[in-house]
Amino acid sequence: MPVFKKVNTKEPTQIAEELNAFKTKIKTRKLTKEDLSASTFGISNLGMTGIAQFDAMINRDDCGIAAIGSEQNGKISVTLTVDHRIVNGYQAALFMQALKNLAKDPQSFKEQ
Repeated sequence: MPVFKKVNTKEPTQIAEELNAFKTKIKTRKLTKEDLSASTFGISNLGMTGIAQFDAMINRDDCGIAAIGSEQNGKISVTLTVDHRIVNGYQAALFMQALKNLAKDPQSFKEQ
């Protein structure tokens, strides 16, 4: 899985540009070890396959992974798996709550 580094310092448009660059590298089989190393959190998206909901396994050395399913009746399922040796369950719940609030009001992301 390609690794987006230092996303907390990037604008959404920069992340989108990186995503497009990764797509090109994947299609041309030009991903490097650097592109695949040093992850801390994963996102697994099966939404495009019509899978409504699933649980993803944490990648080695990551603290967690979000699993994103397809849109069903105007809603998208997101499940979160965390390594409780690293992440407290309450903090994971707060993360999910913040993600839910962001989905309801995307403009709030710009205001933070």
